[in-house]
Amino acid sequence: MKPDFVQMATSIEQRCFTRRVAHLADALYYALNIQDGACLVPFLAPSQARDNREAVAVWLFRELQHPDTELSRHCIEVLLPRLERRLHHIQESLA
Repeated sequence: MKPDFVQMATSIEQRCFTRRVAHLADALYYALNIQDGACLVPFLAPSQARDNREAVAVWLFRELQHPDTELSRHCIEVLLPRLERRLHHIQESLA
């Protein structure tokens, strides 16, 4: 049986995304000085998290899966210059 490279790539991408979400959730957790415990679970991630850290991660994952206009606008502010630099680099390499 041949390996399914598309499925493997998708799986790797999903794990990388999950890892990035976890790192960002940890950063938010510490930046907001959220205390250990489970008091936020019912509000952020009922039946999906065991503690506040997991609840923040679940909330963040949901926010990133369904971005609203405000989040999209902020993403564009970050991504636009990155894409612009990348396109400039490509243009220079082709010249």
